[in-house]
Amino acid sequence: MQATRAALMIVTTTQEDPGLAQLRPPASDVGTLEAALRAGFDVRRVSDAARGEILAELTAFFSGRGADDVLLLYLACHAVVTPKDLVLATRATMRSDPAAASVPFAAVTRAMAATEAGHVVLVLDCCFSGRERGAVELTAPAHVLLSATNLVEYVLDQGMIRGRGAPSKLTPALAEILSRGLPGEPEVTAAALRGLPAAVARIDEPGLLLTRSVAPPGAPAPVQGTPRRTSGDWAVRVSYWGLVLVGLSSLAMLAAGWVAWRIWLPGLPGDALDLLGVVLGIGLALLGVGTVLAIVAFAARRWRARK
Repeated sequence: MQATRAALMIVTTTQEDPGLAQLRPPASDVGTLEAALRAGFDVRRVSDAARGEILAELTAFFSGRGADDVLLLYLACHAVVTPKDLVLATRATMRSDPAAASVPFAAVTRAMAATEAGHVVLVLDCCFSGRERGAVELTAPAHVLLSATNLVEYVLDQGMIRGRGAPSKLTPALAEILSRGLPGEPEVTAAALRGLPAAVARIDEPGLLLTRSVAPPGAPAPVQGTPRRTSGDWAVRVSYWGLVLVGLSSLAMLAAGWVAWRIWLPGLPGDALDLLGVVLGIGLALLGVGTVLAIVAFAARRWRARK
């Protein structure tokens, strides 16, 4: 029996929630990637589907497979980090209750774990957001795992969106390498995916055949790169440092107050007064710098949100 090579592309680019709609698009060049995948897979693309439809597609995709089958699941959507889970946003996902209409990432991993297919590839071109800050631990029962990011890029907090950026480079880079391959290599294997602009790249089966290259002989190698932080990311970092400086200035002013309380006695030496003035001056300077940095970062985020 001939092995099956199938790819399922689940893409959500339309958001009914105004806040999610303002975030950067989760992926670009999806059509180009679909065309590249057709050189090695039977491709099915599902766009802007509801939660129930996506879950049904996942179940059908991973069911009834054999040990020699090769399955590739591509997900392009917003991913929201909640206190309990990582969920994949659908068109109907709302910031007020992101889990209600979203697809739990745990449901994706359960479907993958239940399949009898011998080779599974998972590609996540998602921008992570949510109230939970920091890195996201991505684990999935896949032989090849690529993810555009593993960090919470945008914080949805108190109804305010912080930060924007350009679409990730993972999808166009993946489409290019699948269609053009590497110089002198007629086949594109999973090993060729090393060096793509992916924050998470786990390749347990480097010899897995993906597509056959259609690039002409002598064609230059695809341009690969590494993820770069957007200006929105740097604005958030500047804001954090501003808050740190404000905290340091507060500590300095508290220290100055303690010194004044302890040594404010008749006949206070001039040297002590000078020291108190220096500490107060440093505290006020740090407070001013931190406040200015925080205001500049906030203004930059608001300006980018209106673009």
